[in-house]
Amino acid sequence: GINPGNFRVVASAICFIDAENPSVEVGTGEVDIGTLALTAGTSPHTTISLSADFNGFATDVFMTEVTDCIWFYETPDSIEVGAHLLKFVTDGALDTPPDYGGDESVSIPVPGSGAVELVTGSGTNIKIDVSEKRQYRFILDERQQQFQVIAR
Repeated sequence: GINPGNFRVVASAICFIDAENPSVEVGTGEVDIGTLALTAGTSPHTTISLSADFNGFATDVFMTEVTDCIWFYETPDSIEVGAHLLKFVTDGALDTPPDYGGDESVSIPVPGSGAVELVTGSGTNIKIDVSEKRQYRFILDERQQQFQVIAR
């Protein structure tokens, strides 16, 4: 627990404006902090790029932000059938700041979708399993912490 006193409570999430209750009195029992409503905001990232084995893990394959926090990229070439690793690289540098990735021990069938989280380090790529050689569309939704890969 925490010591009794008066505290400022702040709720924050990617792509939302912070909400706060500036004065919450904490005693010895359970405390109701009230309702904190988050309002949609903008992406904290200037750029997001799709870095994958099928593009040489380039960090300059930029996605387009089509609306606040929704990013989009279409592959110019077909992606080969099989397993591929990728990350959604934030602000042009791998792992700094953290990128959108996942657990590369889990394979996501493509076309398909999955969860993303901000990650750094090895083993944090997203692993997709492409079932048909063709071009694909990648969509990243920062608010929902989801990505989707659909056939073009």
